[in-house]
Amino acid sequence: MRFSSIVLALFLVGCQSQGGSIYRAPSQQNEVACLAGTATGAVVGGLVGSTIGAGRDRTLATAAGVGIGSVAGNQLSC
Repeated sequence: MRFSSIVLALFLVGCQSQGGSIYRAPSQQNEVACLAGTATGAVVGGLVGSTIGAGRDRTLATAAGVGIGSVAGNQLSC
């Protein structure tokens, strides 16, 4: 359950990057950095949240950690 919460949050929160050619313009490089920061924040937040509580409280803390971490990572990298 915990892993699926983190994976779902990674898909729902963050910047979208566009695929295409090998060369990436500066704005596309920024989007990749933004996505990486968001994903890293979500993972770290989920790991920190998973250490809090037990049972359902742990699941809620993990979900909150993923959300807060992804927003923090997004703000720091974008």
